[in-house]
Amino acid sequence: MRLKALALAVGLLALQTAAQTIAAAAQDLHAYVGAGLRPPVDALIEEFRKETGITVTAEYGGSGQLLARFAETRTGDLFIPGTTF
Repeated sequence: MRLKALALAVGLLALQTAAQTIAAAAQDLHAYVGAGLRPPVDALIEEFRKETGITVTAEYGGSGQLLARFAETRTGDLFIPGTTF
């Protein structure tokens, strides 16, 4: 459980860093997120939106599936796997 909390904290930090980088462009962020992390990540995304005004679209699924999706599309701003690679 501590590992998941740490991963979520790192993910939030990454979101904040990404937000600072693109804030001037007012773009949305796209995150690939492990399906098991949906409840806490949804809460973080909502809090992040309230604080920054930036919308994060999360795509949930298995880590391997998400990596394959990224390899295919070459789009996305953040990857938060549900398992350790």
